[in-house]
Amino acid sequence: MACEGDRAEPTVVPVPVAVAAPGADLSARLCARCHGAAQEGKEDAPALDAVRIATLGDQRLRQSITYGKGRMKGYAALTSQELEELVAYLQAV
Repeated sequence: MACEGDRAEPTVVPVPVAVAAPGADLSARLCARCHGAAQEGKEDAPALDAVRIATLGDQRLRQSITYGKGRMKGYAALTSQELEELVAYLQAV
């Protein structure tokens, strides 16, 4: 029997930390400088909106990222996992 002064310690439930989508960090590091933090486009780098990404298609998007396109330099050093995460992130944004 608990006394009036005895109270159970409240249960502490950890709040989950928001996990960034895979590929978001790569986009921030590799793409944002030219295409903008929200892929809105800047100066002579186009916006990376859903329509532009969809019209490229998976293979051309991978090739553009890996080998570059126009003034955009390529990122051939990305691992296949990093490339897939970046492609998936760009297609979802």
